This record gives sequence, structure tokens and C-alpha cells, in this order.
Amino acid sequence: MKKVGFIVLYTLICMISVGYSQHFDESEAAVRSNNENDKSLASLNPLILPSSSFHSYIGWLNNHEILYAAQIDQLEYHIISYNICTAQTKIVLSEQGSLTQASLSPSKQSLLLHKADSTLNAEVSVFNLQTKEKVWSHVIESYELLYEWNEHDESKILFTAFESDWTYKVWLADINKKEWEEITGTPPFIAWSSLDKFVYQQWSSEINVPEAPVYEHFFDIDYSNQVKEAVLAFDLLQPFFMTVELGKEEKEFSYTFDREGEIISTFTAPSVQMYSDWVIPKYDFIKSENTFITFKPYKDGEYNTEENQFALVSWDVEASAETVIKDYVNNEPLSCSPDGAYCLMGFQYTSIIDMIDGDLERFLIFEEEIQ
Repeated sequence: MKKVGFIVLYTLICMISVGYSQHFDESEAAVRSNNENDKSLASLNPLILPSSSFHSYIGWLNNHEILYAAQIDQLEYHIISYNICTAQTKIVLSEQGSLTQASLSPSKQSLLLHKADSTLNAEVSVFNLQTKEKVWSHVIESYELLYEWNEHDESKILFTAFESDWTYKVWLADINKKEWEEITGTPPFIAWSSLDKFVYQQWSSEINVPEAPVYEHFFDIDYSNQVKEAVLAFDLLQPFFMTVELGKEEKEFSYTFDREGEIISTFTAPSVQMYSDWVIPKYDFIKSENTFITFKPYKDGEYNTEENQFALVSWDVEASAETVIKDYVNNEPLSCSPDGAYCLMGFQYTSIIDMIDGDLERFLIFEEEIQ
């Protein structure tokens, strides 16, 4: 196996870190102890799997562990953690059925599993990752299903269930109270803004209107009020409310970050579109550092998926400072470790990038590629 410099460096960083993992056990401690005495600093091996068993990447458990799903056969799948310091894998959960997708809660303490053994129904379950206990389960009539954790109270999850004709219903699940309530009169794409409020865009029925105002809905009094003028998109990147607007002559995107109504900073980037649709590049947010990570186009115009027409950049929201991490990359899904040291990239998250020096290497390798 070829040794790569960035993995050696990261192994060193991992070895001098202490007390980092909620999932750290004695066997991993023994491996770490051996590594600390290993002056050769042997490089970490990439995660190698048969493509037939890899289902999907789920997310970072902490700064050193990721979670992924492996479909063993049509009747069973595993949720597995992989430690990028020790190269140790561990089966976290083993479940029956065919997995559709999985979602970590914002605190990384709970895991939502979505199974759909038919095209008409979805079974959704929530597990406590500490006890491995299934704490909630519900069968939902749906063709497609979206869900949104409440970061302020993870016992509450919003579900949007689409039928095959794309009509939909929005539901509120209270895991602790075992309650299931339909929410009426709201669009399908919504996000929690507090314990008892959510926000959404109210889109016009007119065709080719790219922007829409943002409304906030209060559960207790069943009332909505407008909180933002028409924008292309928004996201709640706690503690910031981020909006994306079209700038000068529609040649740039303007990302505005405000906190409690005060604009903290604004990041601009050339705008790109595919046919008549504006394409907002992929991004992630490092909450611990108040840093926004995204792909910045070199110029405005038509979006070409086959060209490396982006730079991976970070934006320090508080300091209004931009840093180029790596030039000439593609706009692909991005998932960063909680401390922002490393990010996984790619449509299957097969690459990993060092966010300090910009080194980019394969992280997930399928066995068929090396045979």
C-alpha cells in the first residue's frame, strides 16, 4: 500500500489527541498506545470495501470517526464506524431489511434509519447510539420522504411525505411523547429555527421566479410572518441565518450571514447556472470555528460538471476572511469533521482533503479497483 504524506501527518495529529471520542473503547485505547510508541508513524490505510456491500456514507461521529452503512444482503444491513486514526471498524447497529438512507442527529447522539420495503410505505426508526436502543419507530405512507432534526430539541423531527404525484403532507414527530401530528398550510421544505418555530420559503406559482421570501412559523399560535425578503436560498447555520441572493447584474451570488438580525459578514462569488436554473455550489459549515466551506467558481456563466472550474475556499464569518484551500476542483458533496481539519468529498465521499495544506487523496477505495 502506497504511503501518503497527509495520512502520516493526520496519524500524528490523532496520536497526540486525547479524550476525543464518545465511542472510544479499551481495544482502541490499546491500539492507540501501540501507535504512540511506534516511532515510524506508519500511515493510515484507506477504507477498502467491496462496492457491493457499501451502501452510503452517513456522517462524522466526531473528529476521528465516520459512520457508514453496509448492505450485507437484501435481508440485513450494518451501521459501521471507522476510526481514521486507528483504522479500526466497529459494527454499531445490525438491522433487518433494506436501508434507504440514514441521518445522524445534530448532537451525534441519535441515528434515524429509513427503510422502505415497498414504494408506498416507509418505516422510520430512531436509535440512541449510546445504548443502541430503538427509542421510536413509525410507518409513514410515502413515495419519497424528507426529514429535519430540531437542533434545539432532538426529540422533535419534521417529516415531509411525498406521494407519487408529488402531493405531500408535513408531519411533526415528538419522540419522547410518542406523538405524531400533521402540520398543515406549509411548503414541503422547512427548517427548524428554535424549539417551537420553523422557517420556509413561500414560492410563487409563477414560472421562472428564482427568488422567494422567507417566513417563520410559530407552532404555539399557528402564525407565520415574513422574516426575509426574496432570496435564492437560505440555511440556518447556527448561530447564523445565511441567505443567498443574486448580486450585481446577476453575475454573482451574495451570501449574507446575520446573527439575531445583525449582519456579521457577506461573502460573494461568481454566479453559475445550468440551463435556466441557478446552481448554488455545495457547502458545509464548521460550527466550532464559525467557518463556511464552499466551492467558489472562477467566473460566472454556465455550470459545466466536467471541468474543474471551482476553488475550495473557507470563509471566516466573524473575521470576513477568505482562504483558498485548493484550486481547480469540482463542485461535489462535502462533509467536514467537526473541528474542520478534514473534509470528505465526492458523490460517494470517496476522497478526503486536508483543510490546512489542501492535500487531496482517495479515502474510500472499492476492492474491485485494486484487483
